[in-house]
Amino acid sequence: MRTTWMMAALGLMAFTACNKEGGLEGQGYAEPAKVQQNQADLTGKIARATSSEIQLENHPQVLKVDSSTQVTLDGHTVRADQLPAKAEAKVSYRTESGEARATRIEAKSM
Repeated sequence: MRTTWMMAALGLMAFTACNKEGGLEGQGYAEPAKVQQNQADLTGKIARATSSEIQLENHPQVLKVDSSTQVTLDGHTVRADQLPAKAEAKVSYRTESGEARATRIEAKSM
């Protein structure tokens, strides 16, 4: 009986330590990484690009663009709305909650 109470007390102490601010970080324990769902790449010519979305000629789905999207044109950082139509592009995106979001756009002017 005494052993059962000791084990319960130790378990409670470990649970409390894990749930304090910071958990067990810095002690060799880490939370599992969040899995990015449905990551993919597309290549093609840009049909249109605005500050909030991009669409390629060969891909009917519009991809959302936000402040976290990395956008380059000929190796230089630009805004998505500065990308010219017909430029060749490689777009990396992920789908979250049914919405496709561009994470990186690498375009090359003609």
